[in-house]
Amino acid sequence: STTIDTVGTPQKIDSASATVGYAKNIALCYDTTEDKVIATYVYTGGGGSYYLRVAAGTVAGGVSNSTTWGSSSVVYSGDANYASIAYNATDQRVVIIYKQVADGKGYSSVATVSGTTVTANTPSLMYDGLGTMYYTDLVYDSYVNKMVVYMRAYQGEAVNGAIDTSANSITWSTPFYVDSDAYNPPFADFNASTNQTIIGGAGTTKATAKSFIYTVPGTITGQPLTIGTK
Repeated sequence: STTIDTVGTPQKIDSASATVGYAKNIALCYDTTEDKVIATYVYTGGGGSYYLRVAAGTVAGGVSNSTTWGSSSVVYSGDANYASIAYNATDQRVVIIYKQVADGKGYSSVATVSGTTVTANTPSLMYDGLGTMYYTDLVYDSYVNKMVVYMRAYQGEAVNGAIDTSANSITWSTPFYVDSDAYNPPFADFNASTNQTIIGGAGTTKATAKSFIYTVPGTITGQPLTIGTK
């Protein structure tokens, strides 16, 4: 239909969390293999401790319009922010990226999903550039089987990474500097019709808001999006 006329009752993702806690950052992706939605979120409990967690949920449509969440697991036991998550259907892995507040650097974790159980590996360093990492967006490029990140850090920067399924880890490239202004907030998406990743961001002025085609990891070509053109 053309309208949203049925909205399910909101449900708590982390049923074990304290009632006085809250989530200060949340991101969501869809695991097409397990048919689950995967949520990562930064949760702080009543004692003030921050934890980056992940959980898988089963969606039921129709009359119930609900999601049943499995038990959450810890990705990082510390203060984190700016988390993004994406699913790699080829390697059947979920990748989570985030900023550790303690040092301002970017980290990533590769996770496996089985039913509603998500197992995240030990986080490893993703970004240790000239600036502090802030906003991020993460997308899976199925054409080259790599994860692509566009982020606000020293400037608008992109990195790509290949998953090692045997070690359940990911190796990231060095940062590719995209733009000194168009990064806040950054966005990324993959166009399966043209096998291209599109990245873009708002600039400090209307004139500096830009979009780019990230054709292959480490290559930027022009401004692909034209108003009025499909």
